[in-house]
Amino acid sequence: MNITADELKAALPPALYAKVQAQLGIPAKPKRQKYGNQPVYVDGIRFPSRLEANFYAGLKVAQDAKAIRWFCRQARFAIEGGEWVSDFIVVMLDGTVRVIDCKGFKTKGYRHQKRQIRQRYSIEIEEVQA
Repeated sequence: MNITADELKAALPPALYAKVQAQLGIPAKPKRQKYGNQPVYVDGIRFPSRLEANFYAGLKVAQDAKAIRWFCRQARFAIEGGEWVSDFIVVMLDGTVRVIDCKGFKTKGYRHQKRQIRQRYSIEIEEVQA
């Protein structure tokens, strides 16, 4: 008797289907991202969007070409009610520091966090747009 994955899913309760799915190695349908971005892997690092992955690749090239001193990913800043995570911090050759966030869509929450960062740390966030 042959049964398709869809037929199996319809026949079993969700919790039991999840166990069977894991044991049989049936791939789960990828979850749709909230803002429609597609996760990308570069150098074994998962980036939430192609925009961020491409920016990272450009920073790697700039660093190898000695056009920037260094950069880091996912720097955390304490703000009221939690924390904000920048996509990149880049230190330029002249010593200036750039805080960069790759944005496809600016939410109301992000705009509020950006204001808090400006007030608390006197930092202007540079946005890379899609």
